[in-house]
This record gives sequence, structure tokens and C-alpha cells, in this order.
Amino acid sequence: MWLIFHTFTLCFRKLVGKTVFISGASRGIGKSIGLRCAKDGANIVIAAKTTVPHPKLPGTIFTAAQESETAQ
Repeated sequence: MWLIFHTFTLCFRKLVGKTVFISGASRGIGKSIGLRCAKDGANIVIAAKTTVPHPKLPGTIFTAAQESETAQ
């Protein structure tokens, strides 16, 4: 398990200055990957169809964009 995590971490360190396009980034795994890429120095482009919040599921393209801007 440690080897997988370590390899995953090293992979993200190579994202500095790269541009990453992520679809489905308003919530869930897409959002998590986008935030991680932003924290690791990547320029991110996010795409999502959620513009209005769902009553039971938080997050829209707008909230994800705002969070990714503050993550950098």
C-alpha cells in the first residue's frame, strides 16, 4: 500500500507548470483530483455540468472553481 501511495505522490510532484483538464470536477473524485493538482502547482481547467446545487449533494462548477483558486 505504501508503494502505491508513494508512486502516486511522486506523480503529482511532476505537475508543476503543467496544464491539466478535468471533467466532472464539481464534486467527488474529479473535484478531489483537481484540488490536488492545483495544490501541486498545476494549472487546472475544470469542466462540470452542475451549475445549480443539488439539495443533497453540495458543490457546483462555481464552488469548485473558487476552491481551486484558493488551493494554489
